[in-house]
Amino acid sequence: MNRFLKGFIIGIIIILLAGGGFYVYKDYTEKQKIKQEEEAKRLEQEEHENLVRETLAKEVIYDGISIGGVDVSGLSKSEATTKLNDKFSTLGERKVVVHIDDSSATKTLAELGLNPNFEDAIDRAYQIGRGGTEEERFNKINDLKENKENIELNLSVDEEKVKDFVNTISENMNVVSTNSDVTFVDGKLQVGESKSGKEVDKEELLSLLNTNIKKAIDENSDVSFETNTKTIEPSVNKDSIARVNGVIGTFTSNLGRGTAGRNANIVLSAKRISNIVVMPGESVSFNEKMGPITAANGYKPASTIQGGVYTDALGGGLCQTSTTLYNALVRSDVTITERHPHSIPAPYVPYGEDGAVWVGAKDLKFTNNFDFPIAITSSVNLAKNIITFTIYGDTNKKNYTVEMYSKCIEEIPFETQEKKSDELFVGETKVVKKGRTGYRYQSYKVYKNGGKLIKEVPYMKSYYPKSDQVVLVGTKEKTPDAQPTDLEDIPEEEPVETIDLLQ
Repeated sequence: MNRFLKGFIIGIIIILLAGGGFYVYKDYTEKQKIKQEEEAKRLEQEEHENLVRETLAKEVIYDGISIGGVDVSGLSKSEATTKLNDKFSTLGERKVVVHIDDSSATKTLAELGLNPNFEDAIDRAYQIGRGGTEEERFNKINDLKENKENIELNLSVDEEKVKDFVNTISENMNVVSTNSDVTFVDGKLQVGESKSGKEVDKEELLSLLNTNIKKAIDENSDVSFETNTKTIEPSVNKDSIARVNGVIGTFTSNLGRGTAGRNANIVLSAKRISNIVVMPGESVSFNEKMGPITAANGYKPASTIQGGVYTDALGGGLCQTSTTLYNALVRSDVTITERHPHSIPAPYVPYGEDGAVWVGAKDLKFTNNFDFPIAITSSVNLAKNIITFTIYGDTNKKNYTVEMYSKCIEEIPFETQEKKSDELFVGETKVVKKGRTGYRYQSYKVYKNGGKLIKEVPYMKSYYPKSDQVVLVGTKEKTPDAQPTDLEDIPEEEPVETIDLLQ
């Protein structure tokens, strides 16, 4: 091998050795760099984990949180309670003063039930940043530094105590209006003086109170406001019943053979629905006017019908009062909204023209649908044995007369039921319960003006149920020496009152 070639080969070997060494060195350097980066990340992660643990370990409310506008960052629960107490310590002493007309009423916020719920708000503030994984909690805590949160403090009062305050003011301020007394002297309407009243608008006052209570809380200061009562005009005064100028309907019924108790009930009930004024659109319930049917309320025992049997009960006689009023109202053309027939036709008016009442079962109700007031008066004349109701109104508007009559549209015969009796001999019978025929009636209203027929219209329907007769039929064998059985039938009873009592 010549010298040149040997040198060339040696040069090639040197170059190869140098290149391989370079690549070995480069690989080593890159591995060292990766190792350093991983170590840096490990240290950074370890530092982060230590920071997370340190941050989450704090037993305080995290930074960026306030309660009711008060910053509680970094405070323990007890420290937050102290700070809130310092801030709101005098709030309950703040006064709310209501000036109404010439009077005033005052309550403190504490008296109205103000009781700030610090404990709940502090618990809610403390829980912020304490939910989720450690990493989620840490991120939330850091976010609070930029996006602060405020827990609303419950600074409301007790709604019921506020309403009680309104009711107390209302009770102290309200004055009931006084209607004119209405009496009839020699058939002429006499109207007394009336007096206006005043009334607190409770809904408006409640709204004003709530607004000013909020203001007192928000501003931590005393507040006061003014309002006024509403004037309440009496429904009955001289002006309102000026159009009442004469009789628009009247009716009289005969008391029959009434007992002292029955007559006393009729006198009492007639007084309770007499000398009253019913304004346009106003409705009246006969039973409400009567009040409780009790001895304490003045009612006496009198003959009534209960389940088809005559018996004494409190309030016997009221049906004649209601029936007489019903007939007067019909003739006045007042609107009847509830009316009931008796179970047995009343003896003091034609069939189909009665009006039965009993509390909880039957009532007589009517509404004044005229555009003028009506006045009702009653009188009971025991010497003449009559009861009368008279309705007064505007005879210029109600310038016609109304009459009423009824027609029988169905007669319902009773049946006879036979019952065997071993107390009667064979061939003997005895009536122990009289039968009563049932009826259906249709009443009609007849309108006239100056005696001339205007119209005739169907009105109320009435149903009086039948009552079957009961006859005993003897089954006992008759011996030669047997005495005849007393077979006198029960006497026919004449109704004196026909109230259906509650069963």
